[in-house]
Amino acid sequence: MNLEGKWKAILLGSLITGLVPFVPLLFLACCLIPFAGAIVAAAIYCNETPKPAVTNSDGVVLGAMTGLIGSVIHAVIIIPVVFFLGKFIGGFLGHLLPGQEDLPARLAPFLHGILANFGGILVFVVIFRVLGYLGLSLVFGILGGIAGVALFKRSTNP
Repeated sequence: MNLEGKWKAILLGSLITGLVPFVPLLFLACCLIPFAGAIVAAAIYCNETPKPAVTNSDGVVLGAMTGLIGSVIHAVIIIPVVFFLGKFIGGFLGHLLPGQEDLPARLAPFLHGILANFGGILVFVVIFRVLGYLGLSLVFGILGGIAGVALFKRSTNP
């Protein structure tokens, strides 16, 4: 796999794939985000490459790498945010719990344990979400890379 000359396109497409899901209401277009990121990467690569022979395998590599790196960017941002936000919410809800005497004997330690580890529990759930986003980004990134190459490659005939 030759990535020479593709890194700028891959990184710009990855930023789209990794950061756009944080924009309110745009995260609803979950399949279109990696597709669009790969199309942007393919367009940049096709416009900057001096040779007219850009192949579908270049689109597959661009799309797969865009999806992979975009998912890593997404995970690096969302996992710490969810962990600290979950710890804050767990601590806040722990203070709202009624006293030990108002809860059944077995329920009080269970609820306090869950709320004390709420950030870790949420991170566990978010890791599965990130893995799902990785799979989705790879599939739709590859499709977007192929579509981008088909749309933006230069013809060999003048």
